[in-house]
Amino acid sequence: MIGVCFVYTCAISAADATDLQPGERAVDKINGLSFTAPKRPVGKTAFEPAVAVRANWLALIPYAFVDPAKPDVRYDTAGQYWGESSKGITQSARFAQELGLQVMLKPHLWVRGQGWPGEFLPADETGWNLFLTSYRAYLLHCAGLAASLNLSMLSVGTELDLVAVARPDFFRKLIKDIRAIYGGTLIYAANWDQYQNIAFWDDLDRIGIDGYFPLDESDTPAVADLLQAWTKWEPQIKTVADRFDRPVIFTEFGYRSINGATGKQWELPDNAAAKDIPPNYAAQVVGYEAFFQFWWQRPYVKGGFLWKWHAPGRETIRKNNFTPQDKPAEAVVQRWFTAGG
Repeated sequence: MIGVCFVYTCAISAADATDLQPGERAVDKINGLSFTAPKRPVGKTAFEPAVAVRANWLALIPYAFVDPAKPDVRYDTAGQYWGESSKGITQSARFAQELGLQVMLKPHLWVRGQGWPGEFLPADETGWNLFLTSYRAYLLHCAGLAASLNLSMLSVGTELDLVAVARPDFFRKLIKDIRAIYGGTLIYAANWDQYQNIAFWDDLDRIGIDGYFPLDESDTPAVADLLQAWTKWEPQIKTVADRFDRPVIFTEFGYRSINGATGKQWELPDNAAAKDIPPNYAAQVVGYEAFFQFWWQRPYVKGGFLWKWHAPGRETIRKNNFTPQDKPAEAVVQRWFTAGG
């Protein structure tokens, strides 16, 4: 499978990629990686592969945790991964900056019993008050961290979309308070199916979309079919960008190396269930190739952050999960991150 996929990758030349850049070079984009937080401290060498693949940005993720039964947002907890803590974020950001990478700080919530925050809502007004007060403290802490480290971009949330839709005035006030602390670029990372419902894009500098749009459920679709599938979704994205007069950044995008990677990604077997499923490296290659061909030539799209990228030594094989590392798709990513340079 790997050999076949490498042949396919090489058949799409770097010249083809450059030809698809009318008016804007790929290096003018945010060629970003979402850095998976290491469990234990790492050195600067952990960030060097990001430079080697020609990334120019990293997203660092200071996870926080919430229990729906008592929605008090907790962060910097005992036993938390080093790379998710303020101490780890600080050192990781400094290493990245020393290597010439810009950094987006991208707070995420992990919801007990759910994981994904996209379906989280407090159950009653008491819960709302507890959640909003503690979430505000968490974001202001992140804003102070971003300011102290001179980070280039800060997200005010990630896929917390039911809360964001229900309480837009809270986010408007929060954004105003963050701006009093932090002077960099502000964004929010909305899920692909909720970005149209976010009311406060005009309070931010960028529209952030986590781009897991369902395209084609075939095991390994053709690039041409994926390009056609993207035409269904672009008018909606462009309409929101035009309405709020803000550029779009794909705050997350990516494909697993597994059959059906470009379909309904949330329905694919999770890592534990998929451990014995043979990987499909070609499915990941065509997903990335079509994504870059379609979006890296749109002037109103300023790039994005690939999901996701591990420090060396973690999940070395990474068979059929999201990272392109040590797989044929890594060459596709590097070629597009390099194109035009």
